[in-house]
Amino acid sequence: MKRILCLIILGGLLLNEVVEGAWMIRSLAGNGAPGLKGDFGSAKSAQLDNPLGITRGPDNSLWICEAGAHRIRLIRADGVISTFAGNGKKNFSGDLGPAAEAALSSPYEVQFDAKGDLYIADTGNHAIRKVDMKTLVIKTIAGTGFGGYSGDGDLANIAHLKQPSSIKFGPDGNLYISDMGNHAIRKMDLQTGRITTVAGTGEPGVTPDGGLLKEAPLRSPRCIAFDKDGNLWATTLDGHQIYKIDLSAGKIFIAAGTGIRGFSGNGGPARAAAFSGPKCLALDGDGNVWISDTENNAIRKINAKTGNVELVAGTGERGDGPEGPPLECKLSRVHGLFVDKDGSVFVADSGTHRIRVLGNEEPKVAATPTMKERFDKEMAVKAEAARQAEQPVVAEAVAKPQALSREETSARLEEALKLEDVAKREAILALEESIARKTRLADQKDLELAKREQFLTRQAQEHKMQAMGLRQKERLLKELEAKEVTLAKREREIGSRKWKDKISETALLEKQVGLKKRELSRREQDLERKAQELKLLELERKEQLLATRERDLKRRADDLRLQELELKEQQLAWREQEIARKKQMLKLWEIEWGEKALELREKAIANRERLLKVRTLEREEEDLARREKEVERRAKELVLRDLERAEEELAKREREVERRTQELTQQNTSRNPAPAPGLPPQRTKLEAPVAYPLRPAREEVRRGERPPTTSF
Repeated sequence: MKRILCLIILGGLLLNEVVEGAWMIRSLAGNGAPGLKGDFGSAKSAQLDNPLGITRGPDNSLWICEAGAHRIRLIRADGVISTFAGNGKKNFSGDLGPAAEAALSSPYEVQFDAKGDLYIADTGNHAIRKVDMKTLVIKTIAGTGFGGYSGDGDLANIAHLKQPSSIKFGPDGNLYISDMGNHAIRKMDLQTGRITTVAGTGEPGVTPDGGLLKEAPLRSPRCIAFDKDGNLWATTLDGHQIYKIDLSAGKIFIAAGTGIRGFSGNGGPARAAAFSGPKCLALDGDGNVWISDTENNAIRKINAKTGNVELVAGTGERGDGPEGPPLECKLSRVHGLFVDKDGSVFVADSGTHRIRVLGNEEPKVAATPTMKERFDKEMAVKAEAARQAEQPVVAEAVAKPQALSREETSARLEEALKLEDVAKREAILALEESIARKTRLADQKDLELAKREQFLTRQAQEHKMQAMGLRQKERLLKELEAKEVTLAKREREIGSRKWKDKISETALLEKQVGLKKRELSRREQDLERKAQELKLLELERKEQLLATRERDLKRRADDLRLQELELKEQQLAWREQEIARKKQMLKLWEIEWGEKALELREKAIANRERLLKVRTLEREEEDLARREKEVERRAKELVLRDLERAEEELAKREREVERRTQELTQQNTSRNPAPAPGLPPQRTKLEAPVAYPLRPAREEVRRGERPPTTSF
């Protein structure tokens, strides 16, 4: 757990370095809903359907492959989107016809050659197709439309491919094809038209690090790309790894990924990171490798300087946005990537049916200079014509400024300028109408020419097929016709001869014709026999080829077993080394964390001691306060008891005094006679009232107005 926490902190620091410069992710095309609507409107409000490949064309427009809609679309400089190829139906048709009317099946990627022609990886049709950008005619250059693995050394248009998912032009000018379903990378020589296998054996397997290209197996190579040094990079869909292929040395090396599906290793070495179904990669000018980690819903980058993997966009969870900081934007099964010249990265967010842009500025599509220049030139010509047409009016208004007042002159000038603006607008409208009319006529002519060319090629093919079987028959018919003509001539010539000579001659001719027919039948039999022999030879050759292939397959299987054993041994050794290294790292980390733990414990102990001291002081203060209250309470009780005792004693004394006074009064009355009538009785000193202040003092003590004391 400690190591994971440290790695997370380190990854966060590296991510802060990645996104420095306020990188933002924004939406360029697609409204988030799958569909076919939106052509000739704003790309941002249009509907896309599972966009995969994305690239920039020679006209600086952005070209997009829509696998769900089975078509190729482009976004122009003004942000308008339109369909270029594909009629939206999943099929394999339209060769030698207009590209817009052809049927595609889940196209994955498009590329342009040096001449500006468009190449399409028609993945669902197991073919590579080419569009001539001058005639807009589409044709198949590789694959037959049926999945398979054959044709190495033969022409590419009769070879079998299986789910070709990526195409790139190499430094040698040839077309490299990622034959995903056949677990191989193939090359088409554009000069000879022949196809060969560059990497992979045709069977899935573990790719050894540093293995030979023709002996090392691949596991579903999904995307390929070239760096500035001519090295070929590839992602494997089922292998969850990224490879670097040195074509000059003929070897393949593991560049990133452990081969185990996962989402980890951000901020660490690329070979220790885990990916999940990487679908696409692209390289920038600094040599950094951008990877769409599709099943992890993220975009990651291999830093060319450090060799570490960095998370650039996405949270790892599937979702749609929001726009803003790339590490807060949720993505959904990202596929295509394209790094522009200014460093911006275009992303095909397939699950949300959007095209997003990762960069420092607002997303934009570069201008189309050729169309703009042509339009500006035509506009300038029309404006000059309108200016010349209205020039006399302006000249007349300016030529006589003295004969008119200032107001009239300004009015004339404004009227002339208005007329000139009207003429310009009319010229612009006329120009637009003429351009649209010419465009429609050109499109119609192109369609007619394409259809005519398709019809003529089909007719030529039919004629060739028929001519191959009819030439011999025509030759025989001509010979028979010539013989019949000669017979008729001879019949007319020998009309005056005898009937016997005529019969003999006709019989002779019939014999000659019979001989010719027998000779022709014999030749036909010889041809049939030779055809059968050729078939037998072809079958024998195929059987020999199958036997050799079986032997090669057995030998390859043995080699693969040995390689797998060696690879397992290497992996075991590497794992043991990795485990030893991890143990060392864990020991070092345990020592570091032990020291830190001791420091933390010492601090905790000091804090606890301070807390204990504070708590003991508080408890002592509370005890003192409680004791003081207890002392006060006890003092009050003692005072009350003393007061009660004093009152009782006083009461006893009072009773004793009363008793004594009564006795004294009785003694006095007995001693002294009664007073005379009319005189007051005499009082003795004992009858004087006595005041006892004890009861009020006790009440004051109970109310707390008087402090308790034992002295009264």
